[in-house]
Amino acid sequence: MTLSRTLAAAGAAVLISTALAGCGSSDKSSDDKSGDAKTLTKTEFQTQANKLCDQANKDTETYGANITEKSSDSDVADAIDKTVKRNDELVDAIAALKAPKDIQDDVTSMLDAVRAADQELDKVSSVKDMMSFDPNATVFKTANEKAAALGLDTCAS
Repeated sequence: MTLSRTLAAAGAAVLISTALAGCGSSDKSSDDKSGDAKTLTKTEFQTQANKLCDQANKDTETYGANITEKSSDSDVADAIDKTVKRNDELVDAIAALKAPKDIQDDVTSMLDAVRAADQELDKVSSVKDMMSFDPNATVFKTANEKAAALGLDTCAS
């Protein structure tokens, strides 16, 4: 696997970025006068979270597109930093969605797994690290399994 494909896979494996216009990740609904975000149905949550993940996946795929075995450690570190930052934004955006009570604990558990995966990804700082990095390792696999169990197939891909 090339470095750029490994980085893209790592970004996708880590999954979960900034709130997108029209994706319903606004903190307030237009008809909610209390200031609280509207609780979403499970289907609404899945749709909005998957849209957020789709955009994040597209973004992270570009970060390492030009990285090869001849790239500098600085290039790899920069791409990893961008990927981790984008994934952190994604976690925040998904956390801002008001999931239904019956899945809130599962969403929190998934986001915790993503944060743990991001910490592992953030340790990659060189071409050598990137070559030995396994985006299918335990913390990444756990995050993806939790996302898939919630019906967040785009996030788990």
